[in-house]
Amino acid sequence: KTKVTAEGISYQGEDDDPQDLERVINVPARNKAIVEEFKAEEDKRDPKRERKTIVFAVTKKHAAQLTRFFNQVYNDPTETYAQVITTDTPDPTALIKKFKRQDRPVIAVSVGMLDTGFDAPVVENLVMVRPTKSAILYQQMRGRGARLSTKIGKTSFRIYDFAGNSEHFNDESYNPYEQPQVRFRRGPAVAEPAEEKEESFKQELLKRREIVQVTEGGPEDIDKIVERAVIEVGPEGEKVDVRDYKTEWEEDIKKWVQKADPLILKVKNNEALAEEEMRGLSEKLNSPEFYFNEANLRLAYDQPDGTLSEFIKVALGQYEFPTKEERVGKAFDAWIIQNNFEPAQVSLLRMIKNQYVAGAQIDVGIFNKPPFSQQGGLDRALKIFGAEKLKETLGQLSSQVLR
Repeated sequence: KTKVTAEGISYQGEDDDPQDLERVINVPARNKAIVEEFKAEEDKRDPKRERKTIVFAVTKKHAAQLTRFFNQVYNDPTETYAQVITTDTPDPTALIKKFKRQDRPVIAVSVGMLDTGFDAPVVENLVMVRPTKSAILYQQMRGRGARLSTKIGKTSFRIYDFAGNSEHFNDESYNPYEQPQVRFRRGPAVAEPAEEKEESFKQELLKRREIVQVTEGGPEDIDKIVERAVIEVGPEGEKVDVRDYKTEWEEDIKKWVQKADPLILKVKNNEALAEEEMRGLSEKLNSPEFYFNEANLRLAYDQPDGTLSEFIKVALGQYEFPTKEERVGKAFDAWIIQNNFEPAQVSLLRMIKNQYVAGAQIDVGIFNKPPFSQQGGLDRALKIFGAEKLKETLGQLSSQVLR
């Protein structure tokens, strides 16, 4: 990692302003050295093969320069080994599908777009070049490598941290495996390099970068490295792994399609079901083995408003639910419009919403944890809302938005 001065960097919500960060982060010497160091480390790994990688950049300009260096260092004249994926990319959805399913691109360099709501089990490397003070964003970035993959035999993923995020969040204890999987190499603080000092700067960077190899088996209540959730189904409350439940559901629906079940085919063909037909379909699917019903499917897919028809279409690949972030964000924006909150109140509530999206439990105790504790904690929240108003607002937020 490199030493980055925070002088002149302002806050944007709970994190640093990206445009301010770009001014001190987007240095060609640093970017080239980061890419060269990444390749050098990857070349040491066995077996020798390409590993899907996500790079978190500060701005689109920063992402473009990193991508150019990746393609240069990997000697790819087609410029497809690494590609930028941002909201400005022509047809980003198609490029994301290529990244997930095809050989190229191997490296996706992004700004914000792949931080959350992006699921690609084949990702084996995360490269953090974007510093953050947001514990939520850090957790979300880490989560992009969390899914295991039997297809490639993936049981761990690696974080190349060139931004000091692991150290900032004290990741040796923040992610406290009994035998920590974090290796640090640190050197003395160095000033920002001049272009002509690129080689000496590279040596300092090699001393200071951090690599985190995250393996399966860390405490599940500490970090969402591998998500294992269960739901209770049936009259006896049998616990079923959510992933198994969803897999069985999707396979079951496809079997009904193969059998040419008329009601399933009507849903598949976007034909409306009569109330009696929907009741009959619900009874048919609610078998004693998995109890496929709307209530259980809502829990499994974390979609509190999902309908049986939507779950069937998801199983058939015809529909995608909004992500938790999208769903909660839409409800939050509508709720804010309906209420006459002051700007400082809106800012605080938005931070609470972001914490919830990342998995935090929302109660008054949240103000004693980062990032709130770093910005005045409960005292500041009481000053902004008042005790009664704070209690009332948190209740409304939980019941009407955070669901």
